[in-house]
Amino acid sequence: MANETQVMNSFNELSQELIPKAYLPAIENVAFKKKRSWFTNRIPRSNKDVNGLQVYLTFLTKLPWAWRSMSEFGYTPTGSKFDAEEQNAQLSCHAASAIVSLTEIVATASDGPARWKQIIQKQMEALSTTFPYYIRSQLWSSQNSKKAIGKAAGISGTTVTLDNAGLWNTEQEDRAKLFEPGMFVQVYRSDSKVGSPVEVTSVNKGSGTVTLASDPGVQDDDVFCVSDIAGMDVPYSDLMPGVLDVIDDDNTFQGIDRSSDGNEQFRAVVQDATGKTLNHELLTDFFHEVYDPEYAFTNWKIIRKYWQDNMEAQTRFQPGADPMTDGYNAIQVGKTKLVEDEDCDSDKIIVPDFDNMRIADRGSFESMFDEGWRQVPQRPILQYPVVYWALLLARDCRYMGRMENISLD
Repeated sequence: MANETQVMNSFNELSQELIPKAYLPAIENVAFKKKRSWFTNRIPRSNKDVNGLQVYLTFLTKLPWAWRSMSEFGYTPTGSKFDAEEQNAQLSCHAASAIVSLTEIVATASDGPARWKQIIQKQMEALSTTFPYYIRSQLWSSQNSKKAIGKAAGISGTTVTLDNAGLWNTEQEDRAKLFEPGMFVQVYRSDSKVGSPVEVTSVNKGSGTVTLASDPGVQDDDVFCVSDIAGMDVPYSDLMPGVLDVIDDDNTFQGIDRSSDGNEQFRAVVQDATGKTLNHELLTDFFHEVYDPEYAFTNWKIIRKYWQDNMEAQTRFQPGADPMTDGYNAIQVGKTKLVEDEDCDSDKIIVPDFDNMRIADRGSFESMFDEGWRQVPQRPILQYPVVYWALLLARDCRYMGRMENISLD
C-alpha cells in the first residue's frame, strides 16, 4: 500500500496536468463575465509592456512637430525632437488557495484518477465562483482607503449598519453591495487589525447592513477589507486602483497629481449633479464634455428614472403587438447609449475610455512558486495556492468622466 508521500506525489502529478492547463485560465476568464456587469466585461486585459512583475508605460509629452508651408524656392522643414516620459508600476498580487483533505486523498487513492479529478474540479469551481466577487471588490473600492468595501456606523449584536464616510458608496442601498454571504472580512481601525477575520453570514443590500458570524469588536468608523480565514500579514494591497481612482480629476493617480497645472492629460471630467434635474439637457451637456462617447453606464434605477420622467409619457402602444413592450434595456441620449450595470452606484453615471485604459496582467492564474499542492504545517490539509498579477491603469483620461450625486427624488 502506498504511503502518504507517494499518494501526495501521485496527486500532484495529476494536478500538474489538469490545473494549470484546464482550470487556471478559465478562472480569469469567468471573473470578467459576471452576470449584469456591463463595465467589467469590457475592460481590455493585456500583458503588453509587462516585464516580470512590473508594467511600463510611455507617454508622449511633446510631439515631433515639423509641419509648415513651403514655397517652391523655400527650404525643407526641420522637425523638432519629441519628448516622452516613462512610468513603471508594480503589479498588484491577488492570491487564494484551494484546500483538500489529505485524509480524503489517501482514502480515495485506490479509486484512481477519476475520483481525484472530481475533488480537484470541486475546489477549482469554488475558486471560479468566488473570484468574480473579489474582482468586483477590487474594481469598486479605492486604493486610498485600504480597499475597504464598507465602513461601520454601528453594530447591534452581530448586525453592522454601514455608512459612507470617506467611501464612494453614497446611497444607502450601495453601502453593502460589495459584501457577499460566505465572504471573510478583516476589520481595521486606522492601521490596526480588530480581532480575527470573520465570516459574513448575510447581507441586506436594501438597508445597507451585514450580519457577521461573530463580533470581533466592531466600532463606529471601522472599515472592512476582504480577507481569507487566517488573516495573516495584510489582507489587502493598495497598489490596485479602483475604477473611480482612474476616472477622477483631483487625486494622485499613477504618481501624478491631477490637480496640478500641466496634467490635463490625466484629468477626467467630473461633474456634480447636486440639485440638478435628470433630463436630456443635463446628460447631453455632460456627454459632450467627454466627446460624445458611444457608451456610458449607470445603475438601473437612474435609467428607470430617466425613462419615467422624459420618455414614458411619449410612449404609445401599438395594438396587435406580441408581446407589447413596456420598458428598455438601454436609453439613447444624444449620441450616447446609456446602459445599466449592477456594479455602478445608484447616484452616478460613468464614462470609460477603453482605448486608453486596461488591466495589465501576466496572463492567466499561476501556481504560486510552481509548488503545486503542499501540506499545511501540522494539519491534515493540502492547499494549492494560486496568484493573479494585475493592475488597472490608464494612459489618457480626458475622454473619461463621471457624473455624481444624481437625485432620484
